[in-house]
Amino acid sequence: MQRLILVLFGLFSLCGCLANSSPADDDDATAPPVLCADFDGCDVNATCTDEAEGPQCDCNDGWEGDGALCEDVDECATGNGGCDDNATCTNTDGGRDCDCNEGFEGDGLACEELVPYWELVQTLTPLWSPNWAPETIVTYNGTIVWGDTTSDGLKTNLHQYDVATGTYVEIAGGITDFCACGYTEAAAVVGSELYVFGNSGQVIDLANPSSGWQSVDVPSERRVGEAGAISFGGEVYTFGGRGPLDTNQSYSGGTNGTWSDHAPVPYTVEYGKPVEYGGSVYLLGGTNSSETNSRASVYDPANDTWASLPAPPTEEDRTRSAGVHGDTIYMFQQGQLHFYEPASSAWVLSLGGPSLQQPSVVTISGTIYGIGGGGDDLTEVHRLVWP
Repeated sequence: MQRLILVLFGLFSLCGCLANSSPADDDDATAPPVLCADFDGCDVNATCTDEAEGPQCDCNDGWEGDGALCEDVDECATGNGGCDDNATCTNTDGGRDCDCNEGFEGDGLACEELVPYWELVQTLTPLWSPNWAPETIVTYNGTIVWGDTTSDGLKTNLHQYDVATGTYVEIAGGITDFCACGYTEAAAVVGSELYVFGNSGQVIDLANPSSGWQSVDVPSERRVGEAGAISFGGEVYTFGGRGPLDTNQSYSGGTNGTWSDHAPVPYTVEYGKPVEYGGSVYLLGGTNSSETNSRASVYDPANDTWASLPAPPTEEDRTRSAGVHGDTIYMFQQGQLHFYEPASSAWVLSLGGPSLQQPSVVTISGTIYGIGGGGDDLTEVHRLVWP
């Protein structure tokens, strides 16, 4: 009995202790950590990371600072931003854009130069047998007009190709020569009339070629060969060529017109090619006996004066053609197109010509065309494409 009483007393004491106990003091308790989800101390251009010691702010790529404040990095300020040397770097918020410069293509990180190329436009049925005909290739009303002479010199033809419609016709024959021998002809169009001067003179109305060729009076002392010809101010000018080599003369007035002399070319030249630009005549290239290299000069018809120009990039050669392209003029020589910029008085670009036999180059409506002999000796027309 006594033992039972002691046991019951012990249980009662234990229950009393549990009932009177209290929670431990909070003095050493740790406050709940602050998380990035509830933290707004990072810059809008920073990334917040939960760390043991609290939120950690780090500026994003393309930004710099302590994370609480981030500023844009100007990538373009160093090494062109990693863009290609032929690209333009543009800074953006947090990055940069790379864009290839004009005349180049690519993603901006790598840019390749766009190179103009010749594209075959059309193959024409006549065989390309111009003999001396490169001297008689002209343009008229959106067409290319050229003549040819058979190798035996017995037959001549005049051809016309319309670049817009792709149509070709043989428009005339019967001229004395173009020339298979003697003085190589020089040709120029005044209005609709095509004048050809060399051993003699002929004219045909391209607006009505069925009317045929008409003779033009050319005194023997006016006959020139291997000259350059151009239409200027309603007259035909011829420069250089045999008869003598520095001749500068003009003709006007139809079949019975007037010849005039002007200030001679400042050097002797054959196969030089004239082109009009800005009211002046630029005489480019050709061969000459007084210099070892090609020459170039500009003639002012209003004042009848000449001025020299920088020499063309290639050595002397028979220059096949010259023309205007935008704010430049060009000469076609030794299979190369050389471009001259009057504004800077400098030769600024050289390109390869069309891969053709005895080619010539002309400009129609701002596009450069090449014409010459192609596969199977057929006539081919090519176009220079500027990417």
